[in-house]
Amino acid sequence: MPVQIPAGSRVSLDHYGDGRGLALENNQWGKQDSGANGQQAVWYDEQSRDFGWQWNWNGGQPHKVTAYPEVMFGYKPWSRRQTLCRLQALQSLRVDYAFNTEASGHWNAAFEVWLTNSAIATENHITAEIMVWVARHGDINPAGGYPTKTWPQWGISLHEGHTGQWPIYTFAFDQALFESFVDWRWFLNELVMLGRISNADHVTSVEFGNEIIGGQGQTRVRRFDVQFSA
Repeated sequence: MPVQIPAGSRVSLDHYGDGRGLALENNQWGKQDSGANGQQAVWYDEQSRDFGWQWNWNGGQPHKVTAYPEVMFGYKPWSRRQTLCRLQALQSLRVDYAFNTEASGHWNAAFEVWLTNSAIATENHITAEIMVWVARHGDINPAGGYPTKTWPQWGISLHEGHTGQWPIYTFAFDQALFESFVDWRWFLNELVMLGRISNADHVTSVEFGNEIIGGQGQTRVRRFDVQFSA
């Protein structure tokens, strides 16, 4: 039987020997602000090692994210934990993944990295939020609206927005990629070369999940392999 993870809880899956291994979180961070009603479940199967989540949200405000059920490597800035490394020391940060999503409504499938200006991160140390959208459905768009730069050869566009507290940079793929890889060195290097982020900042975590505005659906993650070295 799959193991269910309560709302707001983090459960470790694998460890890399330093306590910063993979973990699942039943993240419903925007539920109160969006005003949505419904429910969400996050689970993992100890035998197949697959994991995923399902949701049914309705009645929320348009364009307000209700939840982000997710898997992560490392710790969010709110955890007040040691970051993975300083960006200038990062040698490899790649995620090979495969997932299936069957859903209605408004949602994306998005990777996320946080940068901070401190090795022990808190919310007050956040310098940037960086996302890579590999799929989306319905009326959901990156912060900042129109793209500020494109890479037509790879079908990628960069969108630049701001939360009011920190900048948010979103790389969005034109076509859905349900099985591929994300090489974070490339995305981070592009932002450094554009002068948007600093090599002196720290990488706190790598996350993947569905940002959900509303509707119902489910995601099953069949592969999520992180290659990290610093």
